[in-house]
Amino acid sequence: MGARERLVPLVVALLVVSAGCAGVGSVGGLGNVLGGGPGTSGGAHVVWTAHPVPQNGTLTYRSAGARRIGGTTYVVAPLGSNVRNCTLVAMNGTGGTLWRHDVTDQGGRCRAQDVATPLVTSLAGRPTVIVAMKDRLHAFDARTGAPRFAVRLPSDAFTAPVVLGGSTPLVVYPAMKGTVYAVHPNGTVAWRRHLHSIATGEQPQVVHPAHGPPLVVVGGANSVAAFRPNGSVAWRRNVSARFLRAGRVGGRPVLVAAAEHHVSALYANGTTAWTHRTNASMTVGAVGPPRRGAAPLAYVTDDGGTALAYYASNGTLAWRHPLEGHRRYVPPAALASLGGGDARQVVVGTVNGRVRVLNATTGVAVGGYHRKGSLWTRPTVYRTADGRERVALTYEDGTVVALSYGP
Repeated sequence: MGARERLVPLVVALLVVSAGCAGVGSVGGLGNVLGGGPGTSGGAHVVWTAHPVPQNGTLTYRSAGARRIGGTTYVVAPLGSNVRNCTLVAMNGTGGTLWRHDVTDQGGRCRAQDVATPLVTSLAGRPTVIVAMKDRLHAFDARTGAPRFAVRLPSDAFTAPVVLGGSTPLVVYPAMKGTVYAVHPNGTVAWRRHLHSIATGEQPQVVHPAHGPPLVVVGGANSVAAFRPNGSVAWRRNVSARFLRAGRVGGRPVLVAAAEHHVSALYANGTTAWTHRTNASMTVGAVGPPRRGAAPLAYVTDDGGTALAYYASNGTLAWRHPLEGHRRYVPPAALASLGGGDARQVVVGTVNGRVRVLNATTGVAVGGYHRKGSLWTRPTVYRTADGRERVALTYEDGTVVALSYGP
């Protein structure tokens, strides 16, 4: 183990072994693994860790993208730097490096924010990584890193793209200054539209209304807009959406937006379902049921150091969980079924490197993890060969840690 990592025997001693792939993955022994609380039968478990780039000087503020396609798990991490190349690293399900793509400008520099969160998807039948890097939207073959297309953007990278499916799929991406692009799988631009706002809503969301075509909803600093597949505007609302997530309530699509001083829910037709005003800056990380058959919740964090869950149907508070010793920005949480079965867990990290695994129904802590270093990013959920879900944590220093949960 390196000097940055130490094992605390709170649950069991973990064995450090080689992951056997590209020399960057290892299993277990990665920081402090915290067991479940009273009455629990397990806790968080480190599955692998990866150090795909030198840790000195690396500054990473974007989450990884991940998905299992055609029998292969892809975990793609955007690793920024303030002193040298930014790097996009594609890994497999054990943390082994598949390929990498370095990014610099003409001066040989790359800022930490120059590589956005990637999307891993199947595009026109091929595993593909789509990511905005500096002033271009790139697509790479997920298996090899071979380029598929690059579209020039009018402003820098910020959000993750989304695919609006159908007979003619489109990659939709809002550039930071508010121009929304729809791109065909061959890289030609289908249409451009203006959000009339800086695009700050992380990844756009796709919703499927009961009637009419699917919509892609884009969030901005002071506007949320829904676009049809032909680029026409279905609706636009003056709602700030620094963070935006979609879910379903009783079969009806709902969107939850969060930003400074509010968290709000909108239906797919743009009408407001509910709003909470607050003095805090809010994020929303996921909308979904805490277990099979349960009422869906919106999982929210605030800069007071709290994780909260609201009923997505009416905004009633379901639970709140103070994050011990933390009273500032908390990245968005993730919702995953880490232990298999019907129950799900909320995984939330903090900028002091601590991660809490919470019971999604009650908000009670059931496990956790801590390593030295800051964590500014949302945990990334992905599926493994056995069908179980994991989360990948992308730390500021470029370290990627995969966690599971269970007995």
